[in-house]
Amino acid sequence: MNRVQRAGIAAAALVALSGCASIFNGQTQAVTIGSVPAGAEVTINNRAGQAVHTGVTPLTVQLRRGAGYFRSEAYSVAYKKDGYADASARIDSSVSGWYIGNIIFGGLIGMLGVDPATGGMYVFPEQTSTALVARTDAPFAAAGTRSPGAPSTSPRIGVYVGSAEQAASNLSCAKAPSARMVDSGPTFERFAMACDNGSAMVMRCTAGGCQRE
Repeated sequence: MNRVQRAGIAAAALVALSGCASIFNGQTQAVTIGSVPAGAEVTINNRAGQAVHTGVTPLTVQLRRGAGYFRSEAYSVAYKKDGYADASARIDSSVSGWYIGNIIFGGLIGMLGVDPATGGMYVFPEQTSTALVARTDAPFAAAGTRSPGAPSTSPRIGVYVGSAEQAASNLSCAKAPSARMVDSGPTFERFAMACDNGSAMVMRCTAGGCQRE
């Protein structure tokens, strides 16, 4: 038996005894938190309601995968930004494909012991983003572009809302995008939309059409 073969057997034994997911995933995962527009203050709470991270979007944080034996962690994200309504989002986990690898390698200890205990069997989305809605009771909610007495910037109000949703659909943002106007000026309107993959898309629309920002 040569050195390569011995190394392969040793690696397989390590995986079988230690748990595939714990080796390849680890106990924490980096997740990027964003918002449209950026610059929102966020507080991230774990399943128990404890604040584990605070910061300003966009930011990347390390989140623990597990909350106990065979129990995944889950997080809630609270967003606050001047001129915009408070918002919230959840970060939930799914079972990692590496955990299924325990079956292939015969890693019973990893499948029933190590991975469920460390939380390595769970995985979060790599990023999440939330579109914030401009407050209709704030005169300068849309980054100072709206003056007192100007038309409201409440969701879906705007000349180009249909064009923005069609442009987002053409770019495969979502099957049925729902545009929210977050900014406007004399010659343009800006819309934010949540995409099916958890990200967000911003469209700037004028009489000439809509372009992604």
